[in-house]
Amino acid sequence: MESVGPLLETWDTLNVYCEIFKLDSFTFDDFIEAMFSASESMPVQLFDEIHCSVLKILVDSERDGGKVRVTLPEIEEEDSDEENDEDEDEVQVATPEPEPKPRSTGRATRSSLAKLEAERLAAEVAAAEEEELRAELATKHRAEEALREYNWIEQLRNRNFAEGGWEMMIVGLLHQLSKNPRKRGTLRGAVVASCSSKR
Repeated sequence: MESVGPLLETWDTLNVYCEIFKLDSFTFDDFIEAMFSASESMPVQLFDEIHCSVLKILVDSERDGGKVRVTLPEIEEEDSDEENDEDEDEVQVATPEPEPKPRSTGRATRSSLAKLEAERLAAEVAAAEEEELRAELATKHRAEEALREYNWIEQLRNRNFAEGGWEMMIVGLLHQLSKNPRKRGTLRGAVVASCSSKR
């Protein structure tokens, strides 16, 4: 039930500012019911309306000048590939291979066998963590891949919400907001989740 507070805040904000968002007011029960009935195969009109109306506040339409009404962090076009390469190099440098210690030719004691087993387990854990980190690096940049040929601000100016347009705009917005160092951790998870749901 941790999510009830944020859901109430969201519902309250949308209804208090419904004239600004150009939304019809709706009950909290309708909001919750829409969340439970939403699926990829059956889109919910209420969610489409909410997302599109909130997105319209961020950027004016083309005929109104197309002005971006919020401050967004800049996305570096050319440097992003170099930074990704540097991140991968850091991962490789951060996990050096342990050198095998020469084994004594004498009899093995229980403590020496336990020590060898502990070292083996530690190496397995380190390898698993490295693999997990590589997988995370591979998935966290899916937004960049999805948005490579897609300018979400331009599409928002043109109001191209149909056929997954608003979903791509949300991915673009979250990705760009994740460039803010203070919001990076929170928003990267949202971007990864939204990109993986677009498969």
